[in-house]
Amino acid sequence: MNRLSVLVTGLVMLVSYGAAQAADAFKFEVYQDAGKEYRWRFKNPEGKVLATPGQGYSSKKYCEESVEKFKTNVNSDKVKIEFYDDNKKQTRWRMIASNGQNVASCPSGYATKAECEKAFATIKKEAKDAKVEVQP
Repeated sequence: MNRLSVLVTGLVMLVSYGAAQAADAFKFEVYQDAGKEYRWRFKNPEGKVLATPGQGYSSKKYCEESVEKFKTNVNSDKVKIEFYDDNKKQTRWRMIASNGQNVASCPSGYATKAECEKAFATIKKEAKDAKVEVQP
């Protein structure tokens, strides 16, 4: 193999590795629901939805702005995080804005409060650097 072949092979392997890593990353997905509202969901590398907004948005722009606010506020004291038990006696979290509005929550419950708190700690850690994918 000549030097150029080795270099090209190395670059192909590096790009392939990067693509695989990107697919296995935390991410936000912005999409349009059946009611034609825009929503986002925050997913872990396995595809589990960890957070959703408290509402739908009339435009993609407002939805994307909501993602950026979530990324900024999840680690701030501008919002209140509540942990509560749902009707099935599972623990959930929700993010409440200073005006009392629910701005994000977990879509499914956790068996224990400790599991829910651990999941939220992961969200706090990963959300700020997560990629935002906007679906057409």
